[in-house]
Amino acid sequence: MHTMTEQKAYKVLIPYSESATPRKSFKVEYEVEAPDNACALRKAENLFNSYSESNSASWVRTINRGGVRVWRLSEGLPKNPQEIDELCERLVKTDDEKSISEMLKTLAQLEDAFTTSFILARTKHANMKIAAEAIEAIEKIGDPTSLLAVKNLYKDGTPIELKIRIITAISRIALPEDDILDFMSEALGDESPEVRRAAEEAFNILEGRALASGWVDWLKARQKRMFNNKTSV
Repeated sequence: MHTMTEQKAYKVLIPYSESATPRKSFKVEYEVEAPDNACALRKAENLFNSYSESNSASWVRTINRGGVRVWRLSEGLPKNPQEIDELCERLVKTDDEKSISEMLKTLAQLEDAFTTSFILARTKHANMKIAAEAIEAIEKIGDPTSLLAVKNLYKDGTPIELKIRIITAISRIALPEDDILDFMSEALGDESPEVRRAAEEAFNILEGRALASGWVDWLKARQKRMFNNKTSV
């Protein structure tokens, strides 16, 4: 039975310049419905480009990629970049763990990739629950530019719960061109059975996203070799 993907409301802010006045900056906002923030951005860019193509003016509009913002529109969430930025500032300044947890949940719902740099600061919180919630928030936002920072959280001494959360997050934010083979190999060979199971589940996610074609058999074989090496010692 075919099920429709849930559509959510997003606002997309696109800053741009025009060839006629290259030193001036402009911006346009679109409200679109999409299943996730990446699709919302593509829809907004299509609207932006279709306007440019239909306009007979001789000037060209160029998107300023660094300033693009995408965020969810929903009751109870911040409505504009200023409110979102203020929330991020409060996140990194407060010491109240209950407030931090609530703000992380709100930022995860917003799905604004701009916020991930602030959320990353909380992935190293002394309270493991807060750190896990921060990683989960990054996963839900799905910002691929945070991949390396999330990978670097995975160390020998990292608690098992955080390792599992990191593996899951990476499986959802990695892009086809990202080199995650060595990382996943390490996770599949972790001494913790819980971490190894999480890595297997992560590969199911990656397969579903068409990222892991041709990798799975090799990694499973490597995992088996690593296990055999350990048991033969």
